[in-house]
Amino acid sequence: MSHTSKLHWYAAASKQDNDVYELWNDEQRLLTLYFNQFSQTAKVECEDSRRNFKIEKEGFLRNKTILKNEYGVKVGELGPDNWFSQDGFIDLNGERFHYTTQTNNLAELIIFKSSKKHPLLICGLTNNNGEPSVHFEKSKETGKYSCLLMALSWFMLMPIAKAYVVQHAF
Repeated sequence: MSHTSKLHWYAAASKQDNDVYELWNDEQRLLTLYFNQFSQTAKVECEDSRRNFKIEKEGFLRNKTILKNEYGVKVGELGPDNWFSQDGFIDLNGERFHYTTQTNNLAELIIFKSSKKHPLLICGLTNNNGEPSVHFEKSKETGKYSCLLMALSWFMLMPIAKAYVVQHAF
């Protein structure tokens, strides 16, 4: 994945007890995330693939998030690079990604392997009017925050997504 793709997270209408988020690239919805705050579970759908995840907290001051699949097996974790940083790490299926947020004119989430100067994926967090569609603040970290990161990482590991990012890079 040597090119960068710009995607957008949008908050969609909630369904039952689930907050719903959609990942878009231009006019195409790529992924849908259903997050249940009460049960701390997430369902991710991308084309014909569907996965369920359980989100748990552990570590000193419960600052590390553990992701388990539908069978209760740990598949990943995420957490801060250090206590005062907006940067963090995501380990999923044996791959490590790093992330940071920036809030210049538009709020963005940037995922990279080793250098912020070479992002793998940039994901906007605002709607078409420039208003925040998805609030992504580390100081208010919730399971929702973890689910958004996990869903993006899972998306990047899919073979179809890797081809998509390369073909549609800007």
